Amino acid sequence: MTNDTDIASRAAVLAEELQDRDKLLKDLLTFSHKLLLTSDKKKLYRICDQTAKDLLHLDFSTLLLLGDNDNSLVIRHTIGFPPTMVDSYILEEGQGLSTIVLKEKRMITVIDHETEQRFTVPPIVFKKKITSAICAPMMLGDEVLGVLIGHTLQRHVFNETEQIIYQSLANQSAVAIKNTTSYSALKEKETLLSTIIDTVRNPIFCKDNKGGCLACNSAFADFVGCSCDEIINCGTKNAAQLKLAEVYEESDQSLWERGGRQQYETKVEHADGSIRDVLLCKASFCNDSGEVAGIVGTIMDITEQKQEAEEKEQILLQMQHVQKLESLGVLAGGIAHDFNNLLMAILGNADLALAEISPFSAARHNLEAIESASRRAADLCRQMLAYSGKGKFVIQQLNCNELVEEMTHMLEISISKKAVMKFNLADKVPPIEADATQIRQIIMNLVINASDAINDKSGIISITTGAMECDRDYLTETYIDEQLPEGIYSYIEVADTGCGMDEETKAKMFDPFFTTKFTGRGLGMAAVLGIVRGHNGALKIYSEPSRGTTIKLIFPIAANQDVKEKNEGRQDKNWQGKGLILLVDDEETIRAVGRQMLEYLGFSVITAADGQEATKTFKARAAEINLVLMDLTMPHMDGEEAYREMRRIDSTVQVIMASGYNEQEVTQRFVGKGLAGFIQKPFMIDDLRDILRQSMIT
Repeated sequence: MTNDTDIASRAAVLAEELQDRDKLLKDLLTFSHKLLLTSDKKKLYRICDQTAKDLLHLDFSTLLLLGDNDNSLVIRHTIGFPPTMVDSYILEEGQGLSTIVLKEKRMITVIDHETEQRFTVPPIVFKKKITSAICAPMMLGDEVLGVLIGHTLQRHVFNETEQIIYQSLANQSAVAIKNTTSYSALKEKETLLSTIIDTVRNPIFCKDNKGGCLACNSAFADFVGCSCDEIINCGTKNAAQLKLAEVYEESDQSLWERGGRQQYETKVEHADGSIRDVLLCKASFCNDSGEVAGIVGTIMDITEQKQEAEEKEQILLQMQHVQKLESLGVLAGGIAHDFNNLLMAILGNADLALAEISPFSAARHNLEAIESASRRAADLCRQMLAYSGKGKFVIQQLNCNELVEEMTHMLEISISKKAVMKFNLADKVPPIEADATQIRQIIMNLVINASDAINDKSGIISITTGAMECDRDYLTETYIDEQLPEGIYSYIEVADTGCGMDEETKAKMFDPFFTTKFTGRGLGMAAVLGIVRGHNGALKIYSEPSRGTTIKLIFPIAANQDVKEKNEGRQDKNWQGKGLILLVDDEETIRAVGRQMLEYLGFSVITAADGQEATKTFKARAAEINLVLMDLTMPHMDGEEAYREMRRIDSTVQVIMASGYNEQEVTQRFVGKGLAGFIQKPFMIDDLRDILRQSMIT
């Protein structure tokens, strides 16, 4: 009977223990489930402490993690102790039960702190009247993250089951804390990466191997005109309405099949409807199995860069053309100068012969033919100088309307009979500073070209004048912009309804000796360009095949708006001078003909072949010499240097400079230096008489 009672009593105890263990295991499973659902570290600490306290019926529960070094512990959560100890209470090696557990990596229990000899008990333990304790290392393999420690006020011996449960709880807490820490770090990196990607101005996207959008940044959403959520939820094709998807699809296929990288330029439609030039850069990425899982890519809008590149290319072409024109201009100017020297001898001798020969001589007709041919050759030289931009002779303020009106009759008789002239002259066009003869030459050349373009068909040639405000954008598109200043320009526009020009013809129209006419010399438009450049102006050309041509010439308006009349009358042809003139020229023929002209006009003449000889002669006979007529371009010492030396000898010396170049080109070099005058080669007796009379009177 007694044995039966003992058995029943033991069975009851075992049943109770099994119930307790079952409850502990269930509570431990619940704890594990809570850990899996928790990503917040502070909440996780609270769950660990609360669960430990509840499972073992503890009065105090504290979670400590490693501090700045591997031998110290910091309280991260506690139940029972003051909250101010959290994150501030630090235990160094040898202080309390926790540091021994940390060092030995094993669980330790304390039955009564009053009799404890293994470590120094912290004063707060006695202050709180704590009796027993259990402390387990939070193990992750061989790594210790911290310790979990519990205290009871009453004396308690922790049995094997309780110790197993407590160590299991500590280890699960370690795993959960490690995962949460790793997850938090990963989340921070993901947030950082997402922020960086979203801050990038270029659109960025990521797609799976079926073309669906996995992620994108705000710039991509703005580019296609949808939100990121719409793109990710709906897919690129639907969200972008095929704007970008069609561009991607073909090139994406090769990346999905073979992997790798791609970079190419294309055009796509932006959300605002504009067509943009873009540079697409894409690369595939793989999954753990090494298979292509998707594509990541960026879009760089290069519309502005391409426009800038095109503008730079245009500027470069303009600069090259300017350099070509300047090189050819130097060549043309040099040729014209040398021809003028040759013509000086021909025209001078013919003029002298005509002055001496009888009006009834049979040879007079031949001399007049020589003179006429020489004048035409001189005109050709002037066109070459005009092309070089050095043909601007007499500058005065001109009214464009008056200039066109004066030419009306000459223009009308110069064009085809089937062409009709129309004049659209604006009121109060600001005057320009220009050479009237050369502006007339420009207008005549353009009108004759317009008439040739109309040919034997009926058409209209119109001349329009006016003034306009020219900004930098407009001037950049002119032919040819040499950094002209913005401002008001007066213009003369010649338009026709003729055959027009294609791009190839327009590109060559200003090249010297290029012509579309069978009998043309090809200097007409080249001279126009040179004259316009010489006047600091520019041209604007509009032309299309079969639709006609419009050429607009723009000139800077005169700084002083008072138009002055020019006195072009000849002086008295019977005037005779006297005195000694020093004639300086490196060409023997010019010295010979020049001597005869001067002697014909009543002067005594001595000559010199270059600047050095002229300086020596002048130094020796300065008191006798009344005037020096000197060529500008000579070997050894040119006219400019010789003039300076003569001025050192006698500051009152009268010097007339002669050159195959024009007056404007030469006199600019002698501004303020007392030059008595200038005469352009080839000159005749009447030209020489006028400049000498004016200089001698002055």
